[in-house]
Amino acid sequence: MAKSNLFLIGSIFFLVGVFAASSSWDVFVSLATLGGGILFFILVKGKNFFSLTLLILVFSAFLGGFFYYNFYLNLRGENQRIVFDRPFDFKGVVVDEPIFREKFQEVAIDLEKPFFGKMKVLLPLSPKFRYGDLVGFRGVIVVPAEGYFYPVSFFPKADLLGEHLGFWLKEKLLDFKFKQISVFREYLSQDQAALISGITYGFRGDFTEEFKMKMNRSGTTHIVALSGYNIAILVSVIFFAANRYFSRRKTFYLTIIVISLFVMMVGGEASVVRAAIMGFLVLLAREAGRMHQAFRVIVFSALLMVLFNPTILRYDLSFQLSFLSLLGLVYLEPIFREFLRIKDDDQSFMSWKTGAITTLSAQLMVVPFILGNFGQFSVFSILANVLILETLPLVMFFGFLVALGGLIFSGLGFIVAKFLGIFLAYQIGVMSFFSKFYIALSGGIFSGPLAATYYAIILGIIYFKNATKHQQS
Repeated sequence: MAKSNLFLIGSIFFLVGVFAASSSWDVFVSLATLGGGILFFILVKGKNFFSLTLLILVFSAFLGGFFYYNFYLNLRGENQRIVFDRPFDFKGVVVDEPIFREKFQEVAIDLEKPFFGKMKVLLPLSPKFRYGDLVGFRGVIVVPAEGYFYPVSFFPKADLLGEHLGFWLKEKLLDFKFKQISVFREYLSQDQAALISGITYGFRGDFTEEFKMKMNRSGTTHIVALSGYNIAILVSVIFFAANRYFSRRKTFYLTIIVISLFVMMVGGEASVVRAAIMGFLVLLAREAGRMHQAFRVIVFSALLMVLFNPTILRYDLSFQLSFLSLLGLVYLEPIFREFLRIKDDDQSFMSWKTGAITTLSAQLMVVPFILGNFGQFSVFSILANVLILETLPLVMFFGFLVALGGLIFSGLGFIVAKFLGIFLAYQIGVMSFFSKFYIALSGGIFSGPLAATYYAIILGIIYFKNATKHQQS
C-alpha cells in the first residue's frame, strides 16, 4: 500500500481515537468496538483486506488519538494557575476580538502574573473593550463544568489598565476592518449594514434580535458565517488580478499572504480556518504540479486543526457543521448533478441549478446536527438559500468596493452603496418573506439511533453510486 494511503488511514483513525476520548468512551470498550469493526470488514472484503502492518497502524493511530486528547487536557491544566470560587483581583490581556451578544460582551483574556492561563469573561456591553487591552478585574472565576471548556468569570468589575499590548499586525488589521464596517454603517440602513458586515467579515455585533430571528426562521444564518465560499471568491479574485502582473510562483505566495491576513482579521472560526487550510493545501498541490483529492485535503485539514486543539472535534459545532457541509458538497452534489443531468457548462456562480444542489447537498449533511443542537430546522431554507446565493458574489464584490471606496473617497462609496443597497434589500426581503411562512421540524424526531440510521443511509447511497461508477469505468 502506498505511503500516502497509509498516512490517510492513520489520520482517520487518529481522529476516531480523539473523538472516542472526547466522548468519554472507555479505552478498552473503544478498542473492542474498533476490533469488531475491523473484523466486519475482513469478513466482507476478505482475509487479505487488512495486512498485519495495516492492523498495527490502525490500532496505533487510534490509541495515539485517544491518549493525545487526554494529554492535551492535562497539559492545558498544567499551564493554568487560577484561583477559583472566591472573589479576588486579577488582570489579563484581551487576546481575541470580543464577541458582542444582545446583552453582554464575551472577552477572551490571557491572565497576567502572578496567575496564568486563558479564560473568558462576560461583561456588560459598555464600556467596550478591544483586542490588546490590558484589563483589571475584581470578581469570581468559576471552575469549568468540563475540562474542555475554559474557566469563566461572570460580570466582574472591570477597569482598563493599558492598550495596544497584542500583536501589532492583528491590531492594525482589526482597526482596518472596523473602519470598513463604519463605512457600511454610514451609507446603508441598519439591517443592510449589519448584513454586509456579516457577509464580508463575519461581524455580527450589529444584528438586532428581530433580524437574527428572520435569519434563523428562513434558515439563512450561515451566509454570515465565513466559510470556504468566501475564501474561494477571495482566492479567485487574487489569482485573476495578480496573474496579470506576477509569475505563478509570486501569485501563489501573494495569495497565501492575503488569505493568512484575512483569517487574522476576521477571526479564527473553525469554518474560516478550515477553508484557509484547504485553500493553502490546494494551492500548494497546484504549485507542486500534483493532483489533489478532496477527501485527502479534508482529512489533512481536520488533522491539523485537531492537533492544535483536539476539543473542537467533539465540542465545536462550527467545526462539525463546516466539515459536514463540505463532505456534502464533495460527495452528494455530484450525485444530484448526475441525477438532474446538470452539465459542466451549467455550473457557475449565477446558475440557479448549481445553487440549488449546492445548498441541498450541504443541508442534507447537517440536518441531524442542526436539529440536535437547535431543536428546529426550516423546511423552506433550501429555497430561501437558492434565491439568496444567486446574488451573494455580487454582494461581496460591491461590499468590498463600498468599504474601500468609502475610505478613499466618500462620494465613490456613496454611489456604489446605492447599487449594493438594491441587492441587500432583495436578500433581506427574501429572509423576511420566508420567515413569515416558517415551518419547523421538531428536534425530538432525530434521536441518536435515528440520526445514525440517517447517516448510514447517506453513506450507503454514496458507496453504491461510487461502486457503480467504478464498475462502469
